[in-house]
Amino acid sequence: MRIREIRIEKLFGVFDHIIPLNMEDHITIIHGPNGYGKTNILRLIDAIFYLKYSVLYSIPFKNIEIDFDNDETLKIERLVNQENTITIRFSHIINGKNDENYFEVESDYYDEIIKNKDFDTIILPEAERAAQNTRWLSRKDYLYWKDGRDNTILNTIQVIEAYGNETILLNYKLVPEWLKQLISHEIRKIETDRLYRDPMQADTQKQMLTKTVLNTIFIFQNELIDLINKTRQEYAIYSQKLDSSFLLRLSGNGNEIASTDTQ
Repeated sequence: MRIREIRIEKLFGVFDHIIPLNMEDHITIIHGPNGYGKTNILRLIDAIFYLKYSVLYSIPFKNIEIDFDNDETLKIERLVNQENTITIRFSHIINGKNDENYFEVESDYYDEIIKNKDFDTIILPEAERAAQNTRWLSRKDYLYWKDGRDNTILNTIQVIEAYGNETILLNYKLVPEWLKQLISHEIRKIETDRLYRDPMQADTQKQMLTKTVLNTIFIFQNELIDLINKTRQEYAIYSQKLDSSFLLRLSGNGNEIASTDTQ
């Protein structure tokens, strides 16, 4: 079973996107102007297949539909209730008809996971390991961490979903079998960086250097500087040789010298 098309309605409350996947070449390129949601579309796809509820809560959208090549569709709705609480609803559609299978996640799902008997032995240690690896998360109290970059407070589950092994949580989220089958696709992510970073949103230089994954532009800028300096030195040496033999070459007697210098 392969994904055939992805449709997103009212991303950020504004954008409607239809993304047909290239089934023959197996490569689909998503492109568009800045701010249209390319990165967040990928985050949402990842969140759906790994059930990262915190991401689905945090990114505004009306609904997402994922069509598979066997005429099944997974529909995800982000419902804002009158009390301003959010419900995420997963629905199963077959041949364009809702088969009445749906699964809803309320914003208090985190409280249920905390009550699980494995919380202290499996879930909490994974959050602690993930937080230690990031370096910019500091423990606020037993269940919460603070992101030193923007002072955001993350709970245990959000830390795992953002920085840890999110597959651990799948065993503790009461997911129906039909949904497990639809999200059984393996999603792999590749670490990337933007070449441009808004200075108002960028981390400090010190924080950049302490990240476990350095920004691409920081990794390669020194190599590029070294290459430029080396090329300048080689150019200066070669120019000196040409200048020293200029009169001989001008008189027609320096061809052999110039040839030797060039080599």
